[in-house]
Amino acid sequence: MPNFFSQLNEALIITGPICIMLIAGIILKRQRILDDAFVETASRLLFQFTLPVLLGLSILGTDLHQLNNGPLLAFAIIANTLFFLFWHLLSPLLIQNPSDRGVFVQGTFRGNTGIIGLAYVANLYGQTGLALGALYVAVCTVLFNILATITLSHGQNQSKGIFAFIKNIVKNPLIIGIGVGLVIAWFEWQLPKVLIDTGEYFARMTLPLAVLCTGASIELKTLFRGNWQAWVSAIVRVGVCPLILTLSAYAFGFRKMELTIVFFMSGAPAAAASYVMARAMGGNAKLAAEIIAISTVLSVLTTSLGMMLLAIYA
Repeated sequence: MPNFFSQLNEALIITGPICIMLIAGIILKRQRILDDAFVETASRLLFQFTLPVLLGLSILGTDLHQLNNGPLLAFAIIANTLFFLFWHLLSPLLIQNPSDRGVFVQGTFRGNTGIIGLAYVANLYGQTGLALGALYVAVCTVLFNILATITLSHGQNQSKGIFAFIKNIVKNPLIIGIGVGLVIAWFEWQLPKVLIDTGEYFARMTLPLAVLCTGASIELKTLFRGNWQAWVSAIVRVGVCPLILTLSAYAFGFRKMELTIVFFMSGAPAAAASYVMARAMGGNAKLAAEIIAISTVLSVLTTSLGMMLLAIYA
């Protein structure tokens, strides 16, 4: 039991700041310091500029020529894609409103791997785990943005065939940011320091601004009065997803650090970027915000329990 509380405290240290900022967004909205016009403008800024810059810069820090963990990265792509396909195909049977459907599905598979997942890995394994975790995050970042574009476009009936899907993906600013980062990283181009420093200024404002906007979009009355879609999506995100993916990774022979990385990444709460993307693509942004809030709180318990079980059985 002492070990569980130790793991719980470690989880809270990492997720706590995000929870506090979500609460700050709620309070600032109630005090009318933040309003809908600000959230709308800030969300466009995040989606079209600062988030693509953040994603592009995160790719620059990855050595693409050292992808010597092929089996783990292949597992990440295949397992997450299959998990997405299951909920994407099931969602029309569960949810009637198209504007809710894509947001619900995005909440089930798109975790905050780059912030929370990577922080857990770094805390537990240091630089060694961070290097492998960064590769895992790079792969998932590209995959999650493509899958999110597909499900949100389909949910909004924005796509009318394969060419429309491709057009939505190619035009997505997040995909463009990742693509630029991949090209620069692959050819090992050295950008001027002034551009890197400027980009980092914009990148550092992304998470706090996104979380504040998410908090400002949360309606507590809806959150605690039976919004089953948000609760189911959040439970799938931090409960079902890590359980299935971690057991699958174990069955395929992954152990110790690799198995733990799969757990941390698959069990991370819903990404703040999911709110930004849902709002930008016409989905139910309030539902996305509620999924982020619920999954962030629940992940403190689920991650702590998972860490304790891995320490015993992995």
